[in-house]
Amino acid sequence: MRRWKDFKHLDIYNLHEKKIGFSSDIIIDFYKWEVTGITMSNISFFSKKNGFMIKCISKADFENEKIIVQDIEIIKGDLFSKIKGIEIVDNTNCIVGVLDDLFVDDSYNIKAILISSGLLLNFIEGKRVALANDLKFKQKYIYLNKNIRETLISVPHGVSREIC
Repeated sequence: MRRWKDFKHLDIYNLHEKKIGFSSDIIIDFYKWEVTGITMSNISFFSKKNGFMIKCISKADFENEKIIVQDIEIIKGDLFSKIKGIEIVDNTNCIVGVLDDLFVDDSYNIKAILISSGLLLNFIEGKRVALANDLKFKQKYIYLNKNIRETLISVPHGVSREIC
């Protein structure tokens, strides 16, 4: 499983092993819950090509922070950095937090999201993880099909907590 931060600042190479840029963000299709592309910052100032689709990846080496791509192009879509911070609403119509991070599998499908409830509540209760199957993307928020108490909890290290 990869997180959004794992996709940032990866070196991008073409098939001839020449560095052409580095990754800056990912493009999301929230209706299919998948990553469709990666945007990049070019080394060349004159290139208008700004990214590549996932299908153009020849090899992705996250340990060495390197991606080899077949082709770059001008791509458009929903950037995760623009959507990060969107409100999450549960089935009782209460705002339970904001979108903080994504969990992406090896086939670039989004499996879960990380919900942040604020600095103090994150420290006391921990962040929450909601599965993508329980979510629906709306225009101004993400709808969680269940109560927030039915989601997974990520408790910070060194903090013990009794669950009632």
